[in-house]
Amino acid sequence: MTVPVAGEYEIAFGARVQTPSVVGQSGNVSVSIGGVTAVVADATWVDSAAAQIANFSTARTIWRTAAATNVVKLQYAVTNTSFQFGNRWLGVRPVRVG
Repeated sequence: MTVPVAGEYEIAFGARVQTPSVVGQSGNVSVSIGGVTAVVADATWVDSAAAQIANFSTARTIWRTAAATNVVKLQYAVTNTSFQFGNRWLGVRPVRVG
């Protein structure tokens, strides 16, 4: 999603995450703004606590500054390639612009 005007934005995002059947693995969803690597502190996390496949819905809302024409997109990180992300969503709402 491209931000049309510089300013402060409320960014809401989330996904359905399926964990692997391996204990102690982590997966997260975060946002990249303007091509900068997603910040881990902004992420929403899912951890596998049992040796079974599980599905979770996870979401987070943050406020960040973006320049005009910055692209806001989701990025994912996992400790095990068996994580699956589905029903992904991203909402960007202006708070203060101009």
